[in-house]
Amino acid sequence: MEMGKQFLEKVIAFYPYAIHYTLTDNGPEFSYKFLPKRRQTKKEHPFDTVCKKNKIEHRTIKFRHPWTNGMVERFNGKVKGKVIKRYIFEGKEDLENKLIYYLNSYNFDVKLKQLGYKTPADYLQNTYHRCIQRIVI
Repeated sequence: MEMGKQFLEKVIAFYPYAIHYTLTDNGPEFSYKFLPKRRQTKKEHPFDTVCKKNKIEHRTIKFRHPWTNGMVERFNGKVKGKVIKRYIFEGKEDLENKLIYYLNSYNFDVKLKQLGYKTPADYLQNTYHRCIQRIVI
């Protein structure tokens, strides 16, 4: 249950942009809302604690409606197909390295039709005068 919290903390530390809200599913990484009755709690979820600390509104999609978060679900499918199902990993570090390689390639090398055949990095630079950096460990 700490994974969502740790991820959000890394995002906040890494990216120089203000985050106004986040939209997540109802997984246990982000919310206690849909835990089984026997595990219900009134405690604040660690993800929500980080959101409040950083003045980020945490929104969740409707339960059992993943299409509400369609862009994320589609990208997760791409990651699963291009990385997760393609390799046998030697460990966590190998998985992280392959994910980072894929994300860097996607952001800096893949020209997307939806962005006028520009890479995401080029699109951000040309449209919003914002630069993103490659992910390095």
